[in-house]
Amino acid sequence: MYFNSEGEDSDDEWFYSSFKRYDDLLMYNVQGSISCMALKGNSKLLLASSRGQHHEISELSVPKKTIAGKDSGLTRDRDFSVLAAGYTKGIIKKMLPLESGIVTSESTGINFYLIPNPSDDTDVITLKQVIKKGIENCPVAAAGSVAYYGMDISDIVAYDLSSDTSNDISLVTGSIEPLCKEVNSRTINELCAKHGNLYICLNHSGSVLMYDPRKGQVSQKGVYCDPLGGRWTLDISDSGHYISTFSSNGTLRLHDSRNFSELLFTRNFEVQEDFRAAAEECICVRLCPHNSFVSISGTDRNIQILNINEIQKDTITFVHDGHRDKEIQSISTHIWHPVQENLLFSADNTGQLQAWRFKGS
Repeated sequence: MYFNSEGEDSDDEWFYSSFKRYDDLLMYNVQGSISCMALKGNSKLLLASSRGQHHEISELSVPKKTIAGKDSGLTRDRDFSVLAAGYTKGIIKKMLPLESGIVTSESTGINFYLIPNPSDDTDVITLKQVIKKGIENCPVAAAGSVAYYGMDISDIVAYDLSSDTSNDISLVTGSIEPLCKEVNSRTINELCAKHGNLYICLNHSGSVLMYDPRKGQVSQKGVYCDPLGGRWTLDISDSGHYISTFSSNGTLRLHDSRNFSELLFTRNFEVQEDFRAAAEECICVRLCPHNSFVSISGTDRNIQILNINEIQKDTITFVHDGHRDKEIQSISTHIWHPVQENLLFSADNTGQLQAWRFKGS
């Protein structure tokens, strides 16, 4: 890497050095600030953005250049294109694609939007159901036709989109207080529904509960007594082997999902001073679909990747530093492509969306 007189690599030098580090690197500017994104299948990207008081959700086609493979030769489609779009009630902080639409957690509540099919006469994304209004940036998860939401372990709701009905979830029989004392918190920071289970990440210590809806009980716990503070988020690997949690204070943990009490790895990352406030909202941890990597963002302008198979070496495998604008206040989020190896998408608050594939070792 090259550096200029101010101790930072110049844009020209960074651009030329990127040829050695990336197989693909595409940059796309969106009007407004990007708050959230999610992949819908292998070839569509959902993007939430805001311009002042106007909040939008867009369905973009993923450039074929990025998903055609390295040996495909020249491809005509080398950019993102808008397939459908619509206005949302508020700023989206999380969205979950389902077969029938999108569940969103917004600054005004939890909603369900319909995405038009290619055969439809419209290209407008429309509001279908208000799941819960008047609740700001509530943790939400979804699986099948059920959306889960809640901000407290004593108040988790399962909402059935198909029947428009809801049921309260009871994590324990009787008083909730013994569980609250054990996990050192009542407050939920993140929910994730995967592999038939609901994973609950809690405030202060980052303790994780695995709730089995079929049995109606918590089947596993990863309990931490040290109140490290900060906001915590989590991700579950597609294979179900790993759980990773990450805090706005920079603490990364990797767990074996078959035994939550077994902590495979932990590391503290420095949170840059200019990003401390944004980290409470924008920290992100992702497990690679191929069981090879864990990635984090939100502590600075970079996305950092560690190799799970070599994680005990405590070395960084790759650092994506393509979000270089001085006006960037946060990396909003990043996600892995579910099929293409080493391909990620990342976005920042200035409206820059990037698709990049780092070179494998």
